Amino acid sequence: MKKFFYYLDIYMFNIYIYFKSFSQYKVDFIIGILSVVMQASIGLIFINVIYNNIPVIEGWSYNELLLMFGFSSCGIALFIIFFSEIWMIGPKYVARGELTILLTKPLSPLFQIVSQRVKLENMFQFLLGVGAVIYALDGTNKLDLINLLQMLIMVIVSLLVFFSLNLFFATFSFWTINSNNIVFAVYALREYGRYPIQMFPKILQIVLIFIFPFAFTAFYPSIAILSSNMFILLVSILAAGLLTICAIKFWRFGLKHFESAGA
Repeated sequence: MKKFFYYLDIYMFNIYIYFKSFSQYKVDFIIGILSVVMQASIGLIFINVIYNNIPVIEGWSYNELLLMFGFSSCGIALFIIFFSEIWMIGPKYVARGELTILLTKPLSPLFQIVSQRVKLENMFQFLLGVGAVIYALDGTNKLDLINLLQMLIMVIVSLLVFFSLNLFFATFSFWTINSNNIVFAVYALREYGRYPIQMFPKILQIVLIFIFPFAFTAFYPSIAILSSNMFILLVSILAAGLLTICAIKFWRFGLKHFESAGA
């Protein structure tokens, strides 16, 4: 517990320093907020346009699809707010050698990386996602304390999946110098995770479940709550946990490779 508060103090101090320097670029911050608002709103508008023409898609109603949109938005937003610095592992920390400096400090290098910044511009996207989930739960008569607690759990599951996949493929930068082409190619698949996977060909369903499991960012969380299926809830938690463990272990393996290369 003492170690936790030690890291928390350092994290808060780093964020304070970040905001102190960031306050000099208020115009950039405002532009960033407007960009996030536009992107998040377009996704919501797209869903409404679809359901104005097609009331039910693959057996899913408007509120049920909105629930998936909400889970996906929450997970993506939290990842970008707290962990988007992972995208800089290749171009900044490996290519420029800044990771070498982090390795000289008595702190986890991954912790040092993710604590470099917080992108509060994406808070609107998170709040929009929370609002969409609550509205959808109310529209499907599922709005109660138990489902709100499950919502919290599933948002964390969604976050962990985004975190794990991004960290895993960013780690390839230890061998390729900059793996962001791979990272963003995989990240683009997230869009398929916010829709019923029955809409897609079997091969893509397999990819979204077993290879790049974005189905656990929105589809399965929604299924778990809508059907009150504890098995899917537990499988989703287990999948997110295993992904996180594998990603962190692969990161540590890559870090050893980087150290040996530096030596």
